[in-house]
Amino acid sequence: MLTRSAAGLGRLSLLAVALTACATARTHHTVAGDPVAPPATYVQAVNRDFDDVDVRLSVNGAELPLGTLPGMASRTFVVPARYILGDESDYRLVAVRHGARVRLESPSFPMRLGQRVVWTIELQRYVPPMAKAG
Repeated sequence: MLTRSAAGLGRLSLLAVALTACATARTHHTVAGDPVAPPATYVQAVNRDFDDVDVRLSVNGAELPLGTLPGMASRTFVVPARYILGDESDYRLVAVRHGARVRLESPSFPMRLGQRVVWTIELQRYVPPMAKAG
């Protein structure tokens, strides 16, 4: 026999599972009811630096890998539909330089299914501060 609080918790768990299943379903249907793949979403990255970087998509703080972008090259990454969570999400692009602890982040932006985002990584070099004339 379930107590009142245990029964309520069971109903709450079922509701959470049902809401999660609805929120993560990404299948679109034609008028005839046949499933159609969601439109592809792309990130076109241009690396104007000499170093290779790992490109990631940050979604609400969780970093999801997109792939490697060689130095002085460009590449288009396909963003899996499961990474696109909705209008209220915080998206950023992140580039982490190979062999160094250099991390570059884009400003926050909205992302929707079927969108193409273009991101250019400029040449990043450390310039030491000038010595004071004494």
